[in-house]
Amino acid sequence: MKKLVSLILVLVLLLPASMVSAASLKPDPSITVFLNDEILEFDIDPIQTQGTTFVQFTTIFKALGLQYTWDGPTKTIYGYNSEVDLYLTIGDRYAIVNDNVVELPVAPFTYDGRTLVPLRFIGQSTGLQVDWDGATRMIDIYDKGGSAPSKPAPTEDNLDVFLLGTMIGDNKTIVKGIVDLPFKQPYGDTYLVYDGYELFGYDTELNFEFIYNELSSISYMYGKSEAIDNPLIVMEDFVDGVSSLLGKPDSYVIYDGEYDGEGGAPEVVDWDIPVQLLYNGIEEGDYTLQAEWDLADAYIMLTLYKAVDGTLLLDLTFSLN
Repeated sequence: MKKLVSLILVLVLLLPASMVSAASLKPDPSITVFLNDEILEFDIDPIQTQGTTFVQFTTIFKALGLQYTWDGPTKTIYGYNSEVDLYLTIGDRYAIVNDNVVELPVAPFTYDGRTLVPLRFIGQSTGLQVDWDGATRMIDIYDKGGSAPSKPAPTEDNLDVFLLGTMIGDNKTIVKGIVDLPFKQPYGDTYLVYDGYELFGYDTELNFEFIYNELSSISYMYGKSEAIDNPLIVMEDFVDGVSSLLGKPDSYVIYDGEYDGEGGAPEVVDWDIPVQLLYNGIEEGDYTLQAEWDLADAYIMLTLYKAVDGTLLLDLTFSLN
């Protein structure tokens, strides 16, 4: 997926782009945007140019339930959920929707430090209806049975990359017979452990966990035998690795703080946080990164966190729903 998207981006960047003159841009407070009859509030009012309405990307992505990241060097926005992957680049009329190149009427642009994207394109790409009423200058976004271009569904072969031929419920004897590795048991009888299993180009500690001698989960832990020099890069490599097999994660969040042990959950931090602050927060144990894939038959959780002993760890755990 990552290589394919990179190739497409290189190709489309060679195509001519429709640039917007900054002098011609002007926010229009008379335009009102509704999502399922609820008004959306933007830091900058919508801007119309060349017949296209643009809105602040962070607001519309959040409203539509899209996770997102920003790549500064390429000025590319990446938005995603369980159904759709979107790539848009500032100044480029060619976007990508689930590996399909789509030509935009006008390229995304920045205004007063904010990045603006074409509203109709974003709404329709997520399977929603987008209607414009010129008389009232109102835009309605709502669900009318539309759908985004389909993403490939996970297969048993893809899941087997993590199961290694085993099945949840297998006993230790069966697991040892299928996975021919020199296992150790440093954590007691409930685990079979192999240190040095390569996954996505990294040497991980492979753990088979058993409950009452039945396999309950499989995890791959990186950072126990060597320090993680670039935790954000390693995290992205693992996210890309799992995503190439199973699609993008259903959630990918930054947590501030830890669970309080009484049923409470940590706060979610906005992805707009500067990279250096995020990096420092992870190193100091203030932030935890977590990606989840909630599939029909399986659940995968990838977590980057600081352990109680001060070690920075990346833990990829596979289990069945």
